[in-house]
Amino acid sequence: MEVAGTLDIFNIPLGIDLQKDISVKNNISALFKGLLELNELARSSEVDLKFWALQGLEAFKSRGLSETRPLDRKKEDIM
Repeated sequence: MEVAGTLDIFNIPLGIDLQKDISVKNNISALFKGLLELNELARSSEVDLKFWALQGLEAFKSRGLSETRPLDRKKEDIM
């Protein structure tokens, strides 16, 4: 979710305890609603999940991430 930019969009700090920090309650609620909407969309006949998978692989590549292990590249860059 960090790499996709979702945490930034919903203004959720990385590493925060989402159950204890009430300052992000509305942000988490908005994200939860968004995930519910995504579930509905993914279940619809309008969506081809295999096509989404191909698009996801392309998104990994465009961000310089490995197709099979997308977070490995980021860890390598840190070291």
